[in-house]
Amino acid sequence: MFGNPPPADRPAGYSIWLFDGAGNFLGIEKLIRTDLYDGQPCESTGQAWMFRAAIGYYACLRTTGKD
Repeated sequence: MFGNPPPADRPAGYSIWLFDGAGNFLGIEKLIRTDLYDGQPCESTGQAWMFRAAIGYYACLRTTGKD
């Protein structure tokens, strides 16, 4: 992990809008804390969520048209 570990009182999750370099909307990346991830698949892809070590969250990109 990079730097200090995330604080214990960090939010359970949050969402960010993702765009490519040309400004096209890619989808909404949902993030959840490591202690809340239990191997559930990403709703858009059916794959495992990706661990983002730099921020200490698991991420799932929810593309347009997915809930």
